[in-house]
Amino acid sequence: VTCGFLPLYAKDLKPEIIEQKKALKAGEVKVYAAKDAAGIILQGKIAQVSACNKLYKRELFNELKYPEGRSHEDTFVIIKLLLECQKVVIDPNVRYYYYHRDDSIITKKLSLADYDLIEASQANYELVKDNYPSVLKQAEMRVLWSHFWLLDKAIIAEDSTLKDKTIKAE
Repeated sequence: VTCGFLPLYAKDLKPEIIEQKKALKAGEVKVYAAKDAAGIILQGKIAQVSACNKLYKRELFNELKYPEGRSHEDTFVIIKLLLECQKVVIDPNVRYYYYHRDDSIITKKLSLADYDLIEASQANYELVKDNYPSVLKQAEMRVLWSHFWLLDKAIIAEDSTLKDKTIKAE
């Protein structure tokens, strides 16, 4: 089960802004086949890759584990989890509020760990290609998005030895 996810920054912490953002995400709760849910989650508009807004059956983690020492660990496992599911309930209504702190993984300076997102997205692409070819376009979009996310982070980096390498490499 996954529910609506509302990212918030310090500038957003006004009740009227939160209510406006919540209203934009309101929708009907639906049950999807895992393949269709994969496409929706990879697209990232109605449901997201993030683990924090999901409820899982415990049995899904009997064999599967989040990779230790990796950033974007939720991206590494989302498609693997869906491959073990038959149905996924998606509730687009906001039930989880994610506050972006200045010192969070997502907002901190560019680091080698940021490249994990590209590796995870590429691995998901391969899993989708082999198992859910009907949502391959969404997996491709996710790989491209991960490159742009890293490039954007590199561009705004103030002083990082990775900045020039990233901009040239991408």
